[in-house]
Amino acid sequence: MPADIERDPPGMSGVRDWEVDVLLRQRAVENLVTATQTLQSLAELLKKISNIVINDDVGEKVKLATESIEQAHLLFSEGDMKKGFLMSRQGLTAAEQAFFDPSLLALLYFPDDQKFAIYIPLFLPISIPVILSLKHLKYFFRRDAKEKTA
Repeated sequence: MPADIERDPPGMSGVRDWEVDVLLRQRAVENLVTATQTLQSLAELLKKISNIVINDDVGEKVKLATESIEQAHLLFSEGDMKKGFLMSRQGLTAAEQAFFDPSLLALLYFPDDQKFAIYIPLFLPISIPVILSLKHLKYFFRRDAKEKTA
């Protein structure tokens, strides 16, 4: 065995600092990727639903998530694994809270096609007499215009 490799004395067990760093890095990368994907999915969802109203609370959660992700990247570049991991976890939590906010979920179950399905039966019975009245008015004004010219 090479001389520069340290060996633990017999019977000594525990977790080394480098092992903790590896685990923190792996989990932080998972957190950052998941948070980024969640925010991208939220952005795509908001583009698809044109009439969605975004509460200030959701906006603050998205802002917190993006700031936490950026801060985690900065901390990792500086070598601070523990704080970087904590910021990545905060970013993931904020992103998921924004994505699963109850105010957004309520609008997902009531799309535009369902609105048409609800309002057409209400307005169709009203619109038929109105259209027939407009047809009779058209004939009335045509006949009145012919009588004036004749």
